[in-house]
Amino acid sequence: MWWMHSAEEIYVGIGDAPGWEVPRSAASVDLLHAVIEEAVAGRVEVGKGRGTTTYRVRTPDGHVREDTHEALRGLLLPMPWKPRLRWESSKPYFAGPSTQ
Repeated sequence: MWWMHSAEEIYVGIGDAPGWEVPRSAASVDLLHAVIEEAVAGRVEVGKGRGTTTYRVRTPDGHVREDTHEALRGLLLPMPWKPRLRWESSKPYFAGPSTQ
């Protein structure tokens, strides 16, 4: 998960995907927090296919955001159809305190 900002916008993304550009506002900061919480909890869905990785995040406001990264293989070998993706949940960043 990554984020950066300028004087006008906030950019937030996951993995190597280009990310989402949102205006610099309180609502955008709420989106940033929601994406961080989903990533830390391991609730980001990751779809992998031939040369493509898609990240799907469901935010508390009910929106589903998707962002896709196309690797070199995907760019060099384009397909006329959307590639089939194998979906799985991301791993949580923090699993909680150890019980040992």
